[in-house]
Amino acid sequence: MQADVALAEACALRARAAAREAAAAAASLEAALARTRQASSAVAAAPPPRSPSPRRPAPQPSAGASDFAAHCQALRQTLRSSPAEKLLAEDAAERVLRGMEAHRGLAAAQEEGCLTLTELAATPADEAALVALQALPAVTAAAQAWPEDAGVCCAFARAVAALTVSAEHKARSDAVAAIPLLVGALAAHTGAAAVQAACCRALKSLAANNGNKANVAAAGGVAAVVAALRSHPGDAQVQECASGALRNLAALSENQLRAAACGGIEAVCAALKTHAGSPSVLEAACGALRNLTVNAANQALAAQAGAVEAVIAALQTHVRTAGVVQQACGCLWALAVATPNKARTAAAGGMEAVVEALKAHPRSGGVQQQGCGCLWSVCMDSTAQARAGGAGAIEAVAAALRAFPLNAAVQEAGCGALANIAWSRGELQARARSAGALGLCEAALRAFPEHRGVQKYAKLSVGKLTPAK
Repeated sequence: MQADVALAEACALRARAAAREAAAAAASLEAALARTRQASSAVAAAPPPRSPSPRRPAPQPSAGASDFAAHCQALRQTLRSSPAEKLLAEDAAERVLRGMEAHRGLAAAQEEGCLTLTELAATPADEAALVALQALPAVTAAAQAWPEDAGVCCAFARAVAALTVSAEHKARSDAVAAIPLLVGALAAHTGAAAVQAACCRALKSLAANNGNKANVAAAGGVAAVVAALRSHPGDAQVQECASGALRNLAALSENQLRAAACGGIEAVCAALKTHAGSPSVLEAACGALRNLTVNAANQALAAQAGAVEAVIAALQTHVRTAGVVQQACGCLWALAVATPNKARTAAAGGMEAVVEALKAHPRSGGVQQQGCGCLWSVCMDSTAQARAGGAGAIEAVAAALRAFPLNAAVQEAGCGALANIAWSRGELQARARSAGALGLCEAALRAFPEHRGVQKYAKLSVGKLTPAK
């Protein structure tokens, strides 16, 4: 009982201390704003200059600006120590937004304000509240005022990414307005890895919206993202963020051609090789390459750059990492649409790697779909079919069909894979029947009577696997 009382008293003391810190940070912010208002009144009362300059003056720091920057730092520290309270997030955000507007002339104030808004947007509810308070125009104004300041541009990009997590926010006009500023920051700060990573991350977020894929391209964003990849080949964060942005942008066919024209495919392949030990880079790069190689010309370019072998190496090295496996299998599926790449995949050990991946992730529908799709795409000749059969592909595909009976994508890819693997070899057809594949394909026909793909490939598999009378 005494221990419980002591614990309760300790918790109460910590809570009171956090509350005092929150109140102190809020009071300090309000005091800084009050000093700014007093200084602004004094300036307004002064007579105007006799000979005003016709040029637009550079932003000038206002009284209290340094205090505002310092207290933004204090506010972020308080947020880290008591995240549940969030200092009544909307009140804190309003103070920060007012301070950013009052202190537009100090780069440090804009940087600290953007960073503070980023941390305040920690939850979907906080993000929505900040967007409603016009946080996106505020951070955009910071970047417009200080385009040459790397710290401001980096903080601006981080804030945009934090404020556009919601699909609804990505499509807002004030989010779209940030796109040319992000692309401009990439061009202006090519040597600053932190700016390159932050801007690419923000463009990745915005390009998840279909309309923004074209908006980013119109602003020159595809070439800027590829330039980031090429300028910082050894920086894992830049490679991950830029590859992620390219993945979303390349879902638009025109952007696949734009990226290829400025060396994007070679840059992504280089990332796969340079960062072979980084699962996050490999997942992003495989995803980018998967979307880039939907067209035939890019499939050939990727093969010349060593994509097939690099992706298989990633699959083998990180077979226990579901994200890498899913994107790598999907990438091999896309690459193997080109006939020369089917043989390259089989020769480089792709069949064995995919089968091991299927076995390693039996409960991942995404891995099972992409893995079965890869086998389906590659096994178009007797050599690949025999190699897949020898690696245990039939049993692995049957297990996928059995594990995901109501997943149409898995059923279509699995039935297609079985039809190709057992296309002409009697021993492979017999193995498929022993694995229960015939009954699984018949069940797929019954489960998805209106799905064209399932119906087509399940019927094809049933025809191949039904013994001749």
